[in-house]
Parts: sequence; structure tokens; C-alpha cells
Amino acid sequence: MTARTRVWLVVAAAALATAGTAVGVTLATRSDLQERTTKALPFVPDPTASAEVAREVRAALEAWPAGTVRRLRILAARYPKSGLVRLELGLALAF
Repeated sequence: MTARTRVWLVVAAAALATAGTAVGVTLATRSDLQERTTKALPFVPDPTASAEVAREVRAALEAWPAGTVRRLRILAARYPKSGLVRLELGLALAF
């Protein structure tokens, strides 16, 4: 066996080992998004907000993640001076 052939065999073995490691790590660390369950975002009532605003924000957060941001944007347009709505919208956008 010539030196050139040995080099090719060593490079091929290293490439196969590297590819196998990459595939193994990918398979070991993948996550199935369908199995994940997401909890609703926690809600802490704001004593300065009206009961109606707090109730609507709580309902929007309980729908997490489907439509929460859309609902909170609607509430932000309806109650533009509400700090609770703005805070919860910002948190929902961050998450």
C-alpha cells in the first residue's frame, strides 16, 4: 500500500467518523415540536387596571399561543393607555 493510498484511507475514515458524529448528535438532540406542550403565560392582575381590562387580558393569555398576540394587539388599540395591556403584549411578543 502506497503512502498516497494510506492518506486517502485515513481521510475517508475521518470524514465518515465526523459525519457519523454529526448525525448522532443531531438525532440525540432533536426535539419533536408536536410533543411539546406550552403552558399559558402567567397572569398577575394589576390592581390599577379595570376589572374588564384584566378579564380580557386574562382571556387572551389563556389562549396561548394561538391568537394571544393578535388579541392583545386588539386590546392595545382599544385601551391605548392601559399599562397592563402594553406590558402583557410586550411579554407575549418577547416569548
